[in-house]
Amino acid sequence: MKTYSDIELARKCSKGDRNAQRQLYEHMSKEIYAMCLSYAKDRHEAKDFLHDGFIRVFRKIHQYKNKGSLEGWVKKCVRNNILDSLRKKKIIYSDSEFIHKYEIAEEISDSEESYQDEHLLSLVEEKMKQIPQKARVILNLYAFEGYSHQQIADELNISVGTSKSQLNRARTLLKKHLKS
Repeated sequence: MKTYSDIELARKCSKGDRNAQRQLYEHMSKEIYAMCLSYAKDRHEAKDFLHDGFIRVFRKIHQYKNKGSLEGWVKKCVRNNILDSLRKKKIIYSDSEFIHKYEIAEEISDSEESYQDEHLLSLVEEKMKQIPQKARVILNLYAFEGYSHQQIADELNISVGTSKSQLNRARTLLKKHLKS
């Protein structure tokens, strides 16, 4: 199968080329699935987010204007689809700078330094699943996606105060779960 540049791949996908769509999916699905897992309550929901997200990507890829990376555009499209889905499920209620996962884990956890990075990351991901989804979504957007509280408020149609309080709630719960 021929490998295409991002511009060529986007153009071919927008024309419905199944081989290009397969190439885009195969190239990005693992990383996008990992992002989906961070928003989902379980693996089944993450797979639904992944598949629904790529359907949206293929429907909207004609909107990609070759500004920035195709991967970044795909992630944003899938993330928006996830947030729309959570809004519809009433997980995110309307009320009228980048921090790496390891840094969050170290900030929140009083764990011994003997933990290896991989184990620590796995532990954080496992414990994050115990946080209510609404708070987890805000933690993901703020801490892992680099959104500001104003951007989160605009994206989720909530107040900046709600974003801040939910982030604080998520951090407090994560700290509690990591200590247990």
